[in-house]
Amino acid sequence: MNYKSIVTLGALALLLAGCSDHGVRVELTAQPEVSATAVDFGSVTVSDSATRTVTLRNWGRAAAFGAASVACAGFRIVSGGGSFKLGPGASHAITVAFRPTAEGSFACALDLGNEFPSISLSGAGALQSSGAHCTLSKNALDFGAVGIGRFGSASLDVSNTGTAPLLVDVVSPCSDFLVTQGDGPASLGPGESVTVTVEFNPLDGGPFVCTLAIGPGCPTVSLTGFATTVSFAQEIQPIFTSRCNACHVWNYRTTVNQEYFGTPYLYIAPGDTARSAIYLRITGRMTPRMPQNGPPYLTPFQISKFRDWILEGALDN
Repeated sequence: MNYKSIVTLGALALLLAGCSDHGVRVELTAQPEVSATAVDFGSVTVSDSATRTVTLRNWGRAAAFGAASVACAGFRIVSGGGSFKLGPGASHAITVAFRPTAEGSFACALDLGNEFPSISLSGAGALQSSGAHCTLSKNALDFGAVGIGRFGSASLDVSNTGTAPLLVDVVSPCSDFLVTQGDGPASLGPGESVTVTVEFNPLDGGPFVCTLAIGPGCPTVSLTGFATTVSFAQEIQPIFTSRCNACHVWNYRTTVNQEYFGTPYLYIAPGDTARSAIYLRITGRMTPRMPQNGPPYLTPFQISKFRDWILEGALDN
């Protein structure tokens, strides 16, 4: 074994032992995080129930330990309770149900052990008047594709089509969907309505699903959206223009879902890099590798943009 091999193995041993290459011990620590520090169930009909889910994550380099429990009337853990261990990068979901036994306010805490902060839980039990009737103009809001750092907005109307006052209490349990108009408790007289506006402001890429609570006895509203990390207009088309269009006329219309010379491939197959001929050509998996003019190939960063854009559905955004 030569000297270089000995040094390499020695450095590996230090790393595995939690030490730096200067012999100073490196302390590996957990970095726990919760998706919400407080959960509001809004107003729930007495003896009915509502559920909310929180997600725990460990962004550190050592394992995090905890134990999930609640000890208050009206609240119980549906799933994810008891002891848990999160390795580096791992996550753990906990679903809590609120079932009020009487009218009035309820409060509790979801205890997660010493390493994670506890999460405050709140809700109210309520009874609607027998003559109240809750009617929604929409039962779902789909925000479509929204880029990270941007937002989408959508609205619906909540109406009292009954003959007695209607209690509403609009609450979004998801931090990526924010109620900007019509949130909180209110009372609607017969024939009255309120407009509820929700803003989708994603912080991570991928699909998002949430349920908007309207009030006791009212239907819930499904909230859906998809967060994109790559913009075709701002990031992909400029690469086409500067690096490809000397030889090709490539844009969204001429590439996405377009047959590639009678082969099983498409120029760009949304969601499928293995069938996207352009992606295969720029990565060298299909020859000749492109682009062939100017600097030899795209940078790894540019290639990753193509990959993410395709996997996110190759949207015209």
